[in-house]
Amino acid sequence: MSEIRVENIIGETGTDAVKFTKGINATGIVTATSFSGSGANLTGIVAGLVGFKHVRNTNTTTLNTTSFTTIFSISYTPQDGANNNVYVFVSGQFEQDDNNGSPAYAKISCSGQHTNDILGSMQKVGTDYSEQSNSSICTFLRDTNMANNNAITYNFQARSDNSSSDWRPKTSLALTVIEVASGVDQT
Repeated sequence: MSEIRVENIIGETGTDAVKFTKGINATGIVTATSFSGSGANLTGIVAGLVGFKHVRNTNTTTLNTTSFTTIFSISYTPQDGANNNVYVFVSGQFEQDDNNGSPAYAKISCSGQHTNDILGSMQKVGTDYSEQSNSSICTFLRDTNMANNNAITYNFQARSDNSSSDWRPKTSLALTVIEVASGVDQT
């Protein structure tokens, strides 16, 4: 085996690229100003957004319950649940009325990979007053219980403190799941 020690390898014309028709094996760091090809076997690449799924609510049935009840759900299978960060975003509008002053609550419960509610998701989202036409919710939370690549279902649930209080979901309510590569700065 021979060894060639040079600082520069240039093509025959002085400007052409050098062709390695039989391939090249390199040990150590290889630096390039650009890359072409699929990149399928490259390692150490931080991908950023890994997964995304979105669903809008279609259920407009009025709720009159003091127990958390699922309005709509989204199922997601993570690409790398043990290492990546999975976020759940809920946004949209709902109505309350009956003028009994009862608060309403919403949360995101889970089934499948784990059954823990999304930490921080349970919150008071409004109080029942006469002719309260629209209230909004907007919450973006990380699922800190993700541990593997098994599927999980996120359930948007609501309840009131008084069973005579009407809680009406709107079709603007939506759930979005976003999976972000662990190496991406998320501060």
